[in-house]
Amino acid sequence: MELYNFFTIPIKEKEPIEALMPELKELCIHVQIVEHSGEFSIIGQMYGEDTNKGDLDLLVIFSGIEYYWFDARCPKINNLHESTISKKQVQ
Repeated sequence: MELYNFFTIPIKEKEPIEALMPELKELCIHVQIVEHSGEFSIIGQMYGEDTNKGDLDLLVIFSGIEYYWFDARCPKINNLHESTISKKQVQ
């Protein structure tokens, strides 16, 4: 088991994010919806199985929603690459 911290990219519609909450609440130590300038994201923390793709439960739950995670043994943010960050976000 590995402790995962994760967050989704912000999206404009709150409903798809809210629909995931019941399933996430069953698995997570902490999970919540946060608002960023009128867009919504999920942040959370859970113990999960460590694979080369992160936790497989998260992979299934977030199918279709881009998310990032980091774990205790690998403190870099996974799936976050310079090419996915726009210049506007960096400034």
